[in-house]
Amino acid sequence: MTRAATRSGTGPLAQAVSTGSDPADPSEPIVSDRPVRTVVTGLALVDVVGALASGTLANSAYLFDNAQTDGAIGHGTASLSTPLSAGDLMVWVSMGLECEAFVRLSGIRIDAAFAEFVAIDCGAYTGTAVVYWTLRVLKTLVEPIPYQLEFRLGSRSEPMIMPVPSYLLPPRATPAGEGQ
Repeated sequence: MTRAATRSGTGPLAQAVSTGSDPADPSEPIVSDRPVRTVVTGLALVDVVGALASGTLANSAYLFDNAQTDGAIGHGTASLSTPLSAGDLMVWVSMGLECEAFVRLSGIRIDAAFAEFVAIDCGAYTGTAVVYWTLRVLKTLVEPIPYQLEFRLGSRSEPMIMPVPSYLLPPRATPAGEGQ
């Protein structure tokens, strides 16, 4: 069973913006007592005109994050793999390649079997229409967790979903002698 969070909340990133158990109701934020260890920013750059013309995000969406030095791979492709530890927060935003074309990250699809490891949330930056989505790692990942980003593009009524999954990876082990 896939859990797809697809709601729009509001509030600055520093505030809790989750909806609790109902992703359609933005009235009840979840306030986490777990501090954020590291924030990783993910950017989805979308060629909206190309995606709408072809009917797919294949060859029209390019994913990036700021965790390359931590072992993230797949920058500039449709499948990004990002190592994260318990307490880390990944914040996803979207941007259109063409400034006049509408693109909004509208959801993150992840299998419900991974709910004990990852919490999904969304919001909008205060005073803007810029929507962000977060993936909070609740406990240490034991295997790669696949997820797919979902977008609203132009005037298309149906969302478009990434054709291949991206992955949250367990943190890499530090080889003996490193990081001391």
